Amino acid sequence: MTRVAWYALGLLVGMAPGFTGYWFRPEAWYFEELRRPSWNPPAWIFGPVWTTLYVFMGIVLTRLLLMRSALADPHSKAWMVMSPAMGARVRGLAMTQASVHVSHALVMFGIQWVFNALWSPLFFGMKSPMLGLVDIALLWLTLRRMIPVLWRIDRFAAGLFIPYFAWVSFATALNAAIVQLN
Repeated sequence: MTRVAWYALGLLVGMAPGFTGYWFRPEAWYFEELRRPSWNPPAWIFGPVWTTLYVFMGIVLTRLLLMRSALADPHSKAWMVMSPAMGARVRGLAMTQASVHVSHALVMFGIQWVFNALWSPLFFGMKSPMLGLVDIALLWLTLRRMIPVLWRIDRFAAGLFIPYFAWVSFATALNAAIVQLN
């Protein structure tokens, strides 16, 4: 696959959880009835922030998939589509160690992806801020564990997850406040 194809695939999969936010948009009456804290941001901010974070997720997924492909076949062209710094970092680890770290990161990516995708159906679809809070707390814990794993193999990817972690931290506090107020 070409570099463009890898990134297209990664972005498509990375952004997929955002579609649940589209399918499970809050019904106006439900959202208006919810008591929210005074520091709740305006509704228009969520779309651009989440879109940016989903793009970051897609880039991280692509980089992980490229590493996995390159580790599976050291003679593959995947090394050529990886950045030189990323390839050097992965090749600098023992192959088995790098493979374990990349596999661990991919599993964690999948787990956070599922938690991310479930939040809108739980919070808005089922109209359950409490289930949304449980879900987002699990997402927060997964991200907290995932960033150090990413740091070992791809610092750029880890850096892309730091704003995601910060936003999920804020969203967790907001979700908790909504549960408390309602």
